[in-house]
Amino acid sequence: MTGVQTCALPICFPATIDRNRFTNNTSAASLMRMYIEDFSVSDYYLSNSSSYGRIAIEDVNFKRRELVSVIHGGAYIDNSLNNNICSFDFNPLNKVDLNEEYGKLTKIIMNGYTLKCLQERKETSIYIQRTMAVGADGGENVSYTDRTFGGVNPYESLYGTVHSGSVKVIDGQLFYFDYNNGVFIRSITNGQQDICNGKYKFNKYTTDMANVMAEWGGSSAWEVIAAVNENNSEYQFFARGVVNEQEVIYGTVFNFDSDRWKTY
Repeated sequence: MTGVQTCALPICFPATIDRNRFTNNTSAASLMRMYIEDFSVSDYYLSNSSSYGRIAIEDVNFKRRELVSVIHGGAYIDNSLNNNICSFDFNPLNKVDLNEEYGKLTKIIMNGYTLKCLQERKETSIYIQRTMAVGADGGENVSYTDRTFGGVNPYESLYGTVHSGSVKVIDGQLFYFDYNNGVFIRSITNGQQDICNGKYKFNKYTTDMANVMAEWGGSSAWEVIAAVNENNSEYQFFARGVVNEQEVIYGTVFNFDSDRWKTY
């Protein structure tokens, strides 16, 4: 044909294997061609970047960044067909970005109408459908809003927790162990309280415990769990680890009616 040029295009065919169809006859007529399933795109370079179902749903070769953010889904209306709780539209009003400088987000827990967000070195309060304003007299004024995430209040102090298992709420009081500072914190309406120093006279115990944890494996090597005894108004804390090939368990209880600690 006049004016038409032909060219050769490189085409990569999948690998195949010839297998005997029914008999031991090796003639071409009795062989069937089968395709070999392979996760890799190419046989000539590392290209294992596909997966079953959706292509490349996770690829360890890509740069990944863990965001320290809180986001909520759509509305759920009881006794109706409106259920968008698993729908995320990434509206900026539905998301709160926390400061990555203070470490990972280790625990999210509700305390009343406040969503408590704990990082390794910071505690932040997100008021649900409420905004908070400080008046001239220093008092806090609460107002309602139609937004799920209302006011955002990061505390000034550098108290947070590495151990999510130490976080408990009882009677509107939030308790947790701060490994980095070697103290227990009680977070209430008017702020955070260090319940180890001063009149509590418990600082040496928690400091020694944090130092032992740091020396023997660090925070991640220790199993930490807390419990609440509502009948006795107690916050109970336990930590288990290995020291010199021996199991070591720390156990302590804070009674907030008497404002005193006791250890096991």
